[in-house]
Amino acid sequence: MSRTVCIPWLLALCLCLTSAGIPAQPQDEPPLSVETNAVSVPVVVRDGKNRPVLDLKEADFRILQDGRPVEVVYFALDRSPVDVALLIDTSESVRTELSFLQESAFAFPERLATGDRVAVWSFSENVREVLKLTAPTNQSALASALRGLEAGGNTALYDAVVTVSKTFSDSRPATARQTRRNCIVLLTDGDDTASRGVTLDAAVAGALASDVSVYVVSRAKVLQKYYRDLLARGHLIAEDRLKIGVQVDRLKRAEVAAVQLAERTGGRALFPERDADLTKAYAEIATELHQRYNIGYALDSPSLDGKFHRLKVETRRRGLRVWAREGFYAR
Repeated sequence: MSRTVCIPWLLALCLCLTSAGIPAQPQDEPPLSVETNAVSVPVVVRDGKNRPVLDLKEADFRILQDGRPVEVVYFALDRSPVDVALLIDTSESVRTELSFLQESAFAFPERLATGDRVAVWSFSENVREVLKLTAPTNQSALASALRGLEAGGNTALYDAVVTVSKTFSDSRPATARQTRRNCIVLLTDGDDTASRGVTLDAAVAGALASDVSVYVVSRAKVLQKYYRDLLARGHLIAEDRLKIGVQVDRLKRAEVAAVQLAERTGGRALFPERDADLTKAYAEIATELHQRYNIGYALDSPSLDGKFHRLKVETRRRGLRVWAREGFYAR
């Protein structure tokens, strides 16, 4: 029995099909659907100035599974439509800036491509699906969903990632793995404080098992600067200085966790430091969702063991950075 193993992505490239130098599929041809044991690895590449690199060839890449090189059998630009869960932190800590976060999030669906879909989820201590997948042009429903969010409670961030990932997996027909990609765009201001036994590693595993990539837009750096400015002003009693120091340490941990959650699942973490940069971060993600390479290789029979297999993608061109998922479950 043949089996297809799809390894999402969450990044890569499609803006410059004519200049990328990579053969593109005809517009009416469906995305890759391999009827053999195959792995599809979505990859994004950026240069030292954080610009997407769109002119690489198959020979520029090297893929290792569990430390062993594999033979690439498929290489192309990926124009598959994307299903995006816009996952918004509505815990008590965002109350004072929630209205701004709602308005900036509304700009994200407007940047998505034709054929993409977007859902709205919120989380504090509990996770809630506010709006099911809909077309980005359904502006009235999206506006209603976003503006109806209310803040309160603690932050069950990892619970939220696992819940949304599982919802993607449970609601997706087997054939859809090859025709649509799934990702989470997570907006948060801090770290996890309320998940019920779900760790960072468990959240990553849940996303990988469901073929979901996670992008994180974090306010952690903004808040660190705010608290450091308070400390710099002085005139604080020792108790208040201690409390602020605890918050800064918490936000540092949140920053590290955001990077790990994103990059281990094939996404990226962005840390806008000004209000205007938040809208730019959403625009950057929406663009990047259609700027990826799709690299495929055949999976040997011993690898069909239901276990986790680690991936590493390298490029032979110097000075570039590669984003790809850390691995996949062969199921």
